[in-house]
Amino acid sequence: MNGKKYVFDAYTHYPYDGGVIDENTNCRVFFHAHREDEYGHFHTFCEDENGDLVHIIMISMNEKGEPQMLSTVNTWVTGDKYVKADKLKKYLNNFYIDPNSYKKEKRLIQFVNNILSSYKDTCYELFEERDRWVKDYGFTNYREPFEDRQFEVLSYKKIDVFTDLN
Repeated sequence: MNGKKYVFDAYTHYPYDGGVIDENTNCRVFFHAHREDEYGHFHTFCEDENGDLVHIIMISMNEKGEPQMLSTVNTWVTGDKYVKADKLKKYLNNFYIDPNSYKKEKRLIQFVNNILSSYKDTCYELFEERDRWVKDYGFTNYREPFEDRQFEVLSYKKIDVFTDLN
């Protein structure tokens, strides 16, 4: 990196608007940066049977390029469709982006595929926790949880690949 610090434009999707899309699976990923406690994060998506986007998991990164947290986000964050945990688990099981979908940097796509595969059980737990949050929110607030802008992240777990995967 030659001592250069790369700065991203907040909310700009990288590598380009819409992200990297696998034309066979319709899974996609993009990176952007706007949160104070991280360098940036990847959003991963799939399409449901109607072609609607469904957010799977957010992978938060630190400045060293290491994943530091996995999380689910509220639907207002990504404009996606909410599906319950059991269905989301199926989407995660089928998540795959062909590394050739982004020829400039195949390793980036391999990284995302590997994180989602290696942390599948953690993601399942996060999906269940997110569903409990949605249910509890409704019982407590008696209104629509998906538009409450006070709640961006609905479930999360800090990760450390150097200890978790050894």
